[in-house]
Amino acid sequence: MAVIFGTTAPDTRNGTSGDDTIYGWANGDNANSLSGNDTLNGADGNDNLFGGTGNDSLIGGLGNDTLDGGLGIDSLNGGVGNDTYLVDSGADTITEAVNSGTDTVRSTVTYILSVNLENLTLTGTSAINGTGNSLNNILFGNTANNTLNGRAGNDNLDGNLGNDTLIGEDGNDSLQGGPGNDSLNGGSGDDILIGVFPASVLSPGLGETDILTGGVGLDRFILGDAKNVFYDDKSTTNAGFGDLATITDFNPSEDRIELKGSPKDYRLQSAGANTQILLDKPGTEPDEIIGLIQGKVNLRLDSNYFLFYERENAGQATNNTLASAEALGSLSSGSDVKLSGELVTVQPGDNPDFDFFTFSLANPKTVTISAVTTDDTVIGLFNNAGILLQSDDDSGPDFGSFITASLGTGTYSISVSKYAFFPQDGGTFTGSSDSNSAPYTLEVSLV
Repeated sequence: MAVIFGTTAPDTRNGTSGDDTIYGWANGDNANSLSGNDTLNGADGNDNLFGGTGNDSLIGGLGNDTLDGGLGIDSLNGGVGNDTYLVDSGADTITEAVNSGTDTVRSTVTYILSVNLENLTLTGTSAINGTGNSLNNILFGNTANNTLNGRAGNDNLDGNLGNDTLIGEDGNDSLQGGPGNDSLNGGSGDDILIGVFPASVLSPGLGETDILTGGVGLDRFILGDAKNVFYDDKSTTNAGFGDLATITDFNPSEDRIELKGSPKDYRLQSAGANTQILLDKPGTEPDEIIGLIQGKVNLRLDSNYFLFYERENAGQATNNTLASAEALGSLSSGSDVKLSGELVTVQPGDNPDFDFFTFSLANPKTVTISAVTTDDTVIGLFNNAGILLQSDDDSGPDFGSFITASLGTGTYSISVSKYAFFPQDGGTFTGSSDSNSAPYTLEVSLV
């Protein structure tokens, strides 16, 4: 057994094979236990605490800390700051005080967020589940088949890859299934349901059959945005029954269905007690089914329960391409984009969607992305398959969202939104009372 103290400099302190107590100091420390039932205290600074084997107690103190209990049944307390918890057992306990920061749990096992924890990301490749709490949670699935349940609060659920089940329950929730055959249920509240990954470089919804249930409230079913028609397989020879969204409980007096383009681009067709939404293809090409509305007939495309969005034509935006010595690629959005080298200033416009920027790397690079604004922003980094690699929430106005990632050759997308990953119409984002009126600065650099 040992008692080990750090210094005023950033330290790395390793325990012994016994039951150790390790104290950090005022700078960012690394504390690692080996075996035994250890106590690690990071004190001030942004600390990395690793428990190793044994039943350990990790205390982050002040700062943005990362706590990993390792094997065993561990007790984790990040203290004040935006802390990250790495969990490998449902028996691990996490304690957070009220208003002590925006905290994230990254779990390889099925996990339920305890009180005062905001965000949960499922990791690994196992089919595990995640459940929120009464706060406004952000829940992300992994690459397997997950069930995500937001419970109370205005939650954001993203299934990622796999055939996922997303349940919003109470609150005004935003549900995005991502790639795969997903089932989305908003529950009570005014919910947004998106079965696909909208920024996919392939046709969003290609090969997917998603089931969308809004539940009670004024719900929005997103079958297209200003850029893409979702569930369009681009085939010129078949009617596309292999990819579509089924809306189970559409209420024309309350709910809305969002589509790209205008009413002339579609037609409605009765199929028994249901209505098919078909993309009207030219000539003898078969029309493409993209949606099925169950239990409703005699609907009209020119009614107010259908909303249509049209993207501006190429060249209408200001300088909407990025030319740099790094050949980072091109930027595109429905907003006014002004460029200076690799510095991009975007003034939000009338695009109802959050902004996506796509770039390609010819060689592996370390990419740094930041968004600075006077309003709350969230940035996300996605790979070509639509898998979320990293995200960051600035946790309030006047703090920039920031991501650094080592990436291989390929195509990636950056999303920028206000407070949440999912948009409402008019540029207002779920969970934010602000209008989308303030510009933000997106900075991208390569090393």
